[in-house]
Amino acid sequence: MRELGNNYVKSLKESATLKMNDKAKKMIRDSIDVVNLAGGEPNFDTPKKIKDATIQALNEGKTHYVASGMIPELRQGITEKLQRENKITIDPSQLILTPGGKYSLFLCMQALLNPEDEVIIVAPAWVSYESMITLSGATPVFLELSEEDNFTLTKEKLLSVTTEHTKLVIVCSPSNPTGHDLSKDELDALEAYILETKIHVLVDEMYEHIIYGHKHTSLAARKNIQDYVISVFGFSKGYAMTGWRMGYITASKENIEYMNKVYSHSITCVNQFIQYGGVVALNCYDDIERMRQAYQRRRDFFISGLNAIDGVEASNPDGAFYAWVKFDGFQDSDAISDFLLENAHVASVSGKAFSPSDTNHVRFSFAASDEELEKAVTRIKQAIENR
Repeated sequence: MRELGNNYVKSLKESATLKMNDKAKKMIRDSIDVVNLAGGEPNFDTPKKIKDATIQALNEGKTHYVASGMIPELRQGITEKLQRENKITIDPSQLILTPGGKYSLFLCMQALLNPEDEVIIVAPAWVSYESMITLSGATPVFLELSEEDNFTLTKEKLLSVTTEHTKLVIVCSPSNPTGHDLSKDELDALEAYILETKIHVLVDEMYEHIIYGHKHTSLAARKNIQDYVISVFGFSKGYAMTGWRMGYITASKENIEYMNKVYSHSITCVNQFIQYGGVVALNCYDDIERMRQAYQRRRDFFISGLNAIDGVEASNPDGAFYAWVKFDGFQDSDAISDFLLENAHVASVSGKAFSPSDTNHVRFSFAASDEELEKAVTRIKQAIENR
């Protein structure tokens, strides 16, 4: 028998976030009281007006293929949103709507990379970037930033891992897992890097609406480098629409043309009726702000509670809904995550999943109820004290 199996797929690692999330859910099904902070999903319901618009579209028979992958109302709405909120001016044709922001990223790797290419991942970084690059045949190269200088990205750091094979840099802002949002100085550094090297930068802005104390700024708003920037956004996090699977990507016309070729042979379009919900979502400012304020309150409680525990240090995130937490006295980050699940019944994700050399961090999600977060802090404190 001739064996099947893509060699790139054989080399993939299982998603650490999904693995721990599934492990926690299994314990819960087995009647073990676990506080599951391993996932990356808002615990809010999708705003009612979005659901109502979608139900109306479904009842009106909006259940067919969509020309060019996006209904005109949504294409225009996203174009205006990018101009209004992100200061990114594009032609509406420079957009692709995808089934989740995750597919936007995957589409980019498949369409734009070749096997001899290298991609710099600014780390700590979301776990799937590496696998997506590997599936394209390209090589991931980690640039691991330090908590000691607040994960500051500089041109010099980027140049230190840049080679003649570097074709792309990936950065998430606000970051999953650290919550770090690119500052003006860091955006300046990225601009200078692009102008010097002519290397493209992909910015994952999935958490753009979950921001604390300042306004998020998009790199692609800088017109002199806009054609070198690929920007990924989505409805999942800020609008509490994870299960709807809608993301979008914008880039230069040339790069969009490459991606559209792959798109047409793989997806065709996102479900027509949910796109009408997306049109309404773009104007749900009050709902977005209500959820953002709740995340900020939870952040303040959770971070301060963790920092009150001896041997535990949590950095204060600029955005997103994750806590990147350092634990002293453990052999590695896998051991920390296992210890907390077994002894505190609190699920987290090992820092090693986000930064290959990490030894003492885990990631918690604080997209959970106040009661769950309070219970988690209490349990972690007791487990550490009894260790």
